[in-house]
This record gives sequence, C-alpha cells and structure tokens, in this order.
Amino acid sequence: MDDGDVSYSIVTAAAVSLDPAYSGVDPDDVGVTNVDDDTAAISVTPTSGLTTTEAGGSDQFTIVLQSQPTGSVTIGLSTSDAGEGTESPASITFTTGNRNKGAGDGDGDRRWTMRSWTACGRLTIVTAAASSSDPNYGGVNPPDVSVTNDDNEVVGFAFSQTSGLVTTEAGGTATFMPVTLLSQPTANVSLGLSRLRHRRGVRSVPANLNFTSGN
Repeated sequence: MDDGDVSYSIVTAAAVSLDPAYSGVDPDDVGVTNVDDDTAAISVTPTSGLTTTEAGGSDQFTIVLQSQPTGSVTIGLSTSDAGEGTESPASITFTTGNRNKGAGDGDGDRRWTMRSWTACGRLTIVTAAASSSDPNYGGVNPPDVSVTNDDNEVVGFAFSQTSGLVTTEAGGTATFMPVTLLSQPTANVSLGLSRLRHRRGVRSVPANLNFTSGN
C-alpha cells in the first residue's frame, strides 16, 4: 500500500536473570522507520501502436495498479470517435485483492479489447480519472491509449458488365448497370459517360452517373 513512511518501535522487555544486578533491567526501546516504496499509480501498457481493422479485428492493452489500494478503484473508458471503434468493457473496477486483475471484464483478466467495424482512421481510448475511496487513488488519471483503425476499402468503380454488350441500329439497347463505388466517398462523385467511337444515333443514358456519400 502507498501508506507513507511508518514509524514503529522494537520493544525490549525487562531482562530476566539469576544475576540480581541484571534481573529486571529494562533496556531502551529501539525506534525504527519503515520507508514506503509503493506509489499509488496506474500503468497502461501499451499506450500506442494498437491496431484494429474494419473487418472487426481487435487489439488489447492492460491496466494495472502499482500498489494495493485501501478501497475499490474504478476507471471509466471511452473512445474519442465512436464511429471508429468501441472499448470493451466500458469501465473496470479493482479491489483490495485484485489490483493486478480487474473485476467485471468478463473473462476475469486485466485486458481491454478494442473492436472496430466502420471507417478507417485514428482514435484514442480515453481513460477517465479513477474513482476510489482510497484518497491516494481517487482522481489519478491513467494515460490514454492511441489506436489506428486500418482501412480495408479501396477507391474505384464496379460495373456489372464491361464487355460483350450489343446494341442495334433498330434501337436495341444494352445495359451495364448497376455501377457502384467500391467505397463510400466523403463528397459527391460524378462519372461522365461518352462514346469512344462516335456513331450517329448512339448515346449513353444517362450521360452522367452521380453518387453521394449516402448512395
């Protein structure tokens, strides 16, 4: 425990001896100071280099109390961008008997799992200041954790058919729809359609395909 330096005494009892000169002589007690080498601190490992993936890949980090608390210690976790990933669990509680293993994290260990399923980018796991009845741990704010969510998307277009289409001079048509984007754009995208060999009476309908981030 982070209980500071503690002074105590080695108590010497009165001597017992058949020598009447020594019998009953009570030496002075000995004063001792027990120097505290514990610190109320919270370690997080690692705090960077974690990676999740849009396909649901996860990563883990550990949180450990550096000394035994005198009461339970609860640390809340949140993400800086909930669209990139989520923390599991959202909080962890240590007791006086499990400072190396957090209670309430499902499998009983002290690992936190990061899961992600959406767009790529960077996010931070924000560790809140600890809440505790132990005055040494109450308000201690552990380091935050940096995470990178890897992108599994590519930029491009997908056509339902790119060859073998046939039209006729009698007005027969051919269709190569749908045309889709391979990833969601951050702004509108317009794709123009034209003919490589100009022939009278042949045209593309429509002349432009317009996409938005929502379609």
